[in-house]
Amino acid sequence: VSLDETPCCVPHTLLAIRAAPRRLAPRLLAAQAARLARLVDDLERTIRKHDYRFRDEPWGSAYDAPQRAVAHIAGARGLALRER
Repeated sequence: VSLDETPCCVPHTLLAIRAAPRRLAPRLLAAQAARLARLVDDLERTIRKHDYRFRDEPWGSAYDAPQRAVAHIAGARGLALRER
């Protein structure tokens, strides 16, 4: 399983980094940073969608970005199944 395909919340990422061999930690952090960057992009689109000028644009992945952001930071049951 690729690190990019298995998202973890922040608490589980920290546990994984502590438990992983030193050579694997940078890959774990890079994968987490890439997922976080995509989530931030989705959150920015969510904010944009709340501006009346852009209300007719499709929601796409911005629709559930706030819920995914909370799950990413705090952890959620089944996060790996719901994360994009």
